[in-house]
Amino acid sequence: VHGLGRSDDGRLGNDLANDIIIPKQINNLTNIFDIAAGGSVSFVINQNAQIYSFGMGDTCQIGHSNEDIFIILSRHGNL
Repeated sequence: VHGLGRSDDGRLGNDLANDIIIPKQINNLTNIFDIAAGGSVSFVINQNAQIYSFGMGDTCQIGHSNEDIFIILSRHGNL
């Protein structure tokens, strides 16, 4: 999985300080089956049906935290 754009608030699933203008591989995202991404949050499902989310969580939009920033991938469970 590769990403680009704003990297603040953990939006790209990493702790990079600068925005990314050339697609860059996102570490720890392997065997991904499907992706849903919005302006400040992303959800991924791997081939084992495990769901992860990352990004801005100030209003609980990532489903597991109400922190302003959530960089570390968080597993929600299986489908």
